[in-house]
Amino acid sequence: MTLHTPAVERLFVHRRHLVMSKSPAETVALVDYYLEHEQERLAIAAAGRLAVLAEHTYDRRAARMLACLDQLLPGRSSRKTGAGWE
Repeated sequence: MTLHTPAVERLFVHRRHLVMSKSPAETVALVDYYLEHEQERLAIAAAGRLAVLAEHTYDRRAARMLACLDQLLPGRSSRKTGAGWE
């Protein structure tokens, strides 16, 4: 469960990968709901974990940043040997 923000909404699907709340009252209601619906809660947690492992690891983020640098800086390659990047 997390705060509902545009950034989180761009990366995850509400009630599939995680649950977003817009207010303290909504948080309490969602906590009460998911404490009563364990299987649904566990399914969301499992899907969220898979989404994070597939798309949001440090390796993926670093690779994306290096690819952006490669596009922005002509002649630069993040895949040079000896630089620690592969």
